[in-house]
Amino acid sequence: MIVAAISNIKERKGGKRIGIQRFDPQRKHTKVVVLKEDGEIVEEMEGRILGNMENHAPRNPRWIITYADDTWTNLHTLIDLKNLDGAADFGCPWHMALANKFARKPPRFMRGFEALRRFGGIWEAPQHVRQRILNFYAEKFGVPGGKPAANKAKISYDEKTLCLNVPLETRIYDLRSLEIEELITMEQLYLELLKRIPRKARKAYLGAGYVGLIDPEKPNIVWYYVGWGTLVPRVPVGIFVYDRESGEIIAGPKHPLEIIWEEGLDEEYPAANLVRREDLYNPDSRLYDDRALAGHIYGTYPGEAVFSVTVSLMRLAPRDRGERRRLGLPGGTRWSFPFKLDLDLRVRGYVSRFWFGDVEAVFAHSEWGSGGRYACLGCGVLAQVSMVFPYDPFNDRLLGGAVLLSRDFRVLRVFDAIRFEEWFRSGYGFVGRESYYVYADWKSAAVSPDGGRVFVPVTVEDLRSKEEWLYAFISDWSGGRVREVGCWERSRVDRSDIVPHWSTWV
Repeated sequence: MIVAAISNIKERKGGKRIGIQRFDPQRKHTKVVVLKEDGEIVEEMEGRILGNMENHAPRNPRWIITYADDTWTNLHTLIDLKNLDGAADFGCPWHMALANKFARKPPRFMRGFEALRRFGGIWEAPQHVRQRILNFYAEKFGVPGGKPAANKAKISYDEKTLCLNVPLETRIYDLRSLEIEELITMEQLYLELLKRIPRKARKAYLGAGYVGLIDPEKPNIVWYYVGWGTLVPRVPVGIFVYDRESGEIIAGPKHPLEIIWEEGLDEEYPAANLVRREDLYNPDSRLYDDRALAGHIYGTYPGEAVFSVTVSLMRLAPRDRGERRRLGLPGGTRWSFPFKLDLDLRVRGYVSRFWFGDVEAVFAHSEWGSGGRYACLGCGVLAQVSMVFPYDPFNDRLLGGAVLLSRDFRVLRVFDAIRFEEWFRSGYGFVGRESYYVYADWKSAAVSPDGGRVFVPVTVEDLRSKEEWLYAFISDWSGGRVREVGCWERSRVDRSDIVPHWSTWV
């Protein structure tokens, strides 16, 4: 079964409203389409602000949690595949509404805020209760609705625990009751970090945002990425591991570049040496102002977590191609380095360069807001990054597509989206580039549970009539065996472009 979130498509099968759309319906919304492999639509649910990424347990999941990596998405939506339903939770920090700020496990809320105990409870509450809560956060942050953001989320393998992140806190839910088990605040983590970080790093950690993901088999363990900026923590500051039972940090913190340097991986990733070590914890440096370094956490496996750092070559590297080749740098605008750590923060896998067909290439991921990711799946790590560049700075070939990595970060398969677009143009008659825009969206593609096939959305726009369609295909990785499983027209309600946000194959 394939589940996909798509905005601005014409309805083919009426379905129930989920999340906030159930209580505050709007004409502009996103469809959650559930379809079988033969293209039969099981359900079309109607939701709002469904993020650009998702997570679920790898085997026969009941739940899907959606999230985003930028401030435009302010809701986490929990989709129930068993009952084909869903609920949404608001991305403001609930700990501000506690009756006692130290009563976080389980949290005890102020009178009138009890609806926050349950995932989605704010929307299920009576209108006057919901408005009171929203007004409270508007006063706290000085803007209507506060400053919500729905950051990364993780569901444990046994589907008993849900972890999600909003500004200034991590929430832990019991998925069986949908009630909050614990709130982990930035304040309590910072107090723990003060015991471990040098004085020069205090300002960077104080002004940073904290994003944590649970270990899928031991949810008492939380892996944290710390980045400068509380709403959108782009510039990496540190990585550490937190034990919920003891309330202590059990590994780290370490800056991701310090980890790379200590293990000698800058020989494989020379872009790390473009960063001055004295700037790592200096928020007043160019490194922070220009966002010349970015990073994030992308997922967890039992005892392991996947992170990435990206150095902006446009900001820090020389422009001359010959000089870049001498320094071992590619010719693109950025170079990303995904890597996997164990509980001792030792590197257990990484990718610096890889073969994209017959071209040696590098990942070039913006890390934030692009919809790309390194998805930790049961069949491996699916790299769906912003861009792929040739490693040779003199090679200007256009590359794009998804890459499936093994758990130890060996490249298993490559999906060439550019070649797939050419096949689609010739096979479906959308040949003229001046007449039709065609895009095979590898960032919202999905991989079958066994890793053998790919679900590929393709958007097409007639540049003359402005008509638009979304085609969906199931293909092998080579694009040699392809089958169409769906086609949707653009909605007449809203003239915005069709946007496939995410898809997953369960």
